[in-house]
Amino acid sequence: PTPTPAPTPTPTPTPDPESLSVKSVMSFTTIEVVYGGNQPDLPEIVTIVLSDDSEIEVPVYWSDLNVYLEGEQIIDGMLDLSDYEHVAATDLRATIQVIVYISEEDRLIAVDIDNEIMELPDVSELTLDDEDRVSTLRERYNNLTYAQQSLVTKLSILEAAETKIIELKEEVPDGLWVIELMEFDIIELEYGASNPALPERVILILSDYSEAYVPVQWSGEINVYLEGTQTFTGTLDLSNFEHVTATDLTVTIQVIVGEEVAPPIN
Repeated sequence: PTPTPAPTPTPTPTPDPESLSVKSVMSFTTIEVVYGGNQPDLPEIVTIVLSDDSEIEVPVYWSDLNVYLEGEQIIDGMLDLSDYEHVAATDLRATIQVIVYISEEDRLIAVDIDNEIMELPDVSELTLDDEDRVSTLRERYNNLTYAQQSLVTKLSILEAAETKIIELKEEVPDGLWVIELMEFDIIELEYGASNPALPERVILILSDYSEAYVPVQWSGEINVYLEGTQTFTGTLDLSNFEHVTATDLTVTIQVIVGEEVAPPIN
C-alpha cells in the first residue's frame, strides 16, 4: 500500500502587529521644585509595556506645572506613538508627582514686609508725616522677586495707605509758605564725648498755622575735640512738600564742647 504522507504542520499565526496595545506606563520618582522657580526638566522619554510584555521607549509631552501653586501637583504626560504604527493609540498617560515648596528665605522676607505693613497707623489716622514710611515700604515691596511678592498677604493695606496719602496731599491748600522754624536747645558735650547725631528733622509753622515735620541737612558734623561753641546751619528739605513754597530760611543749632581735662597724675 502507498504510504500516507504526513500532514503538513500548520504554521502558528503571527500576531498582527497592529493588535499591540499599551499595557502600562513606567512611573517616575517624585521631584521637588522651589516656589516661583524655573520649570523643572521633566523626562523626555518614558518606558511603556505593551500587550505582548515587550517594552519600548517613547517620547512624552508634559502639561504645564504651576510653580506658584504650593504643594503637590500631578503632571500628565501625553505619549507620542507616531513612530510606532504597530501600537494602537491609547488614553493612558504618563504621570509624575511634583512638590512645589516655598524656601524659608522667601517666606521670612514676605512675613517681614507683612509685619511692617501692619505696623502702619490705621488708614483713618494717617498723616503726611507717614508719607516717607509708606513710600519706603512700597519701594521694598517692588524690589522683591515676583515669587516673594506673591507671598505678601497685606498688600491691600499698603495700597489703601498710599491712596490715603494721595488724598491728604490733595486736601492741602496751595501756596503755603514757612512763617516760623522751631528753635533747637543748645547741646552741651564733654570734651572727647561720643559724637551725638544732630536732629534729622525740624518742625515748621506754615502760613495756615499747620505744622510740618521736614528733613534738615546740616552744614557739618560736631568736632568733640574742639573746645568752645560750634554753630551749625541746617537747610530745609522740602522736596516732599510740593504744597509749600521754597524758602531761603535756615535753622541753626549750637553745640558747646567743654574744656579738655588733663588725665590724673599717678
